[in-house]
Amino acid sequence: MSKLQIIELPARLWKLQADVHSGTIGLEFREQDSLQANFALITPEGEMHGPFEMPEKWWVTLDAVIGAKLLVRSYEDHANPQTKKLWLLDTHAQEILWEVDKFLPNRVDQPWIYGHFIEGDEGKFAKINMDTAAASYLSQEKVADHENGDKSAEISHYVEGTTHFEQVHRFLSKKVGDFAVKAIDYFQSDGRIIISYYIYEGENLINKLHIFDREGTVLHHDILGTSLPTVALQSFFVLFGQLIFVNRHNQLSIYEL
Repeated sequence: MSKLQIIELPARLWKLQADVHSGTIGLEFREQDSLQANFALITPEGEMHGPFEMPEKWWVTLDAVIGAKLLVRSYEDHANPQTKKLWLLDTHAQEILWEVDKFLPNRVDQPWIYGHFIEGDEGKFAKINMDTAAASYLSQEKVADHENGDKSAEISHYVEGTTHFEQVHRFLSKKVGDFAVKAIDYFQSDGRIIISYYIYEGENLINKLHIFDREGTVLHHDILGTSLPTVALQSFFVLFGQLIFVNRHNQLSIYEL
């Protein structure tokens, strides 16, 4: 296992998503005090494009990464998460290609973005052409009936109290002496076991990452975050044989597995 790259991030990282087809990585940053958002993209070569500002700076979030494009969604406010607008940002051209009102995306199958338009308490299922932003209405069954086999490596998220959590908890206790709480992210390949987990520090949490070989020998360990109020849904990615994770909100680490 070797370190490929360390990328210093320009602000506190709020969200990270990857495109499993192209290997690009989308980043959502938030200013520490104001929580204003901006966005960036990292190419498979490790080059960063951005950060970019959107017309909306607060109630906005990264929805998907599609090659060199970022799908960004705005919502009404913190008390009303209903979709307001959807933008497609081209990071190479550094421009917004289009915007669509009140469309909630569900999945991407190029050149289409599937989801539904929100109208009151009802939704009209549709697909949007990425090149033209033209919408075509669909039945609900058409939207839901899709399986995409080209996914990133499977990472399991185990919640405290489940059988799998307890098994990994015992493994960590034996190998590194830590008492994991709340949740664990777990990945296993032919040669590596990667575990991201949380321990208490006072009333807050520390997020740790350990990498083992299949005999249980520690190959690498890192601190991903400290003084955390809660857990993350996915703390690392495995993409094209590379491990990608964020250290303390402002450093992106990439390792060859």
